[in-house]
Amino acid sequence: MRIIGFMVVGPNEADRYLKASLDELKRLCDDAVIVGNNTDENTEELIKSYGYWFYRDDREWGLYQPDIKTSLLERIGKLKPDWVIAIDSDEIFAPEFTREEAERLASMDEIAWYFMVVRSEEHTSE
Repeated sequence: MRIIGFMVVGPNEADRYLKASLDELKRLCDDAVIVGNNTDENTEELIKSYGYWFYRDDREWGLYQPDIKTSLLERIGKLKPDWVIAIDSDEIFAPEFTREEAERLASMDEIAWYFMVVRSEEHTSE
């Protein structure tokens, strides 16, 4: 099964939780496509260090968000994934969600899955 991850990343994310999110894509996916939206040099260097497909789309996020995501999905489609995992640049899955579990869910007749987002005190700042 070919699983492709994707993420839209904004500026200064390298200084926050981005590394953990990129590690999640590495853990669960065969490849990933990342779009940088007005990203800074440090953020882009971190993304590129993972070897993921990367491009920039600096259209105004609040105005063009649907178009930016549509363009991203068109690029992902060219990679012919069996399943797509989309996360934000500050999200991770519970460790119990493994590649095997992703493949099990993807093999069902459902077309999409929603995951509950839970904020961990471990990752909050005072």
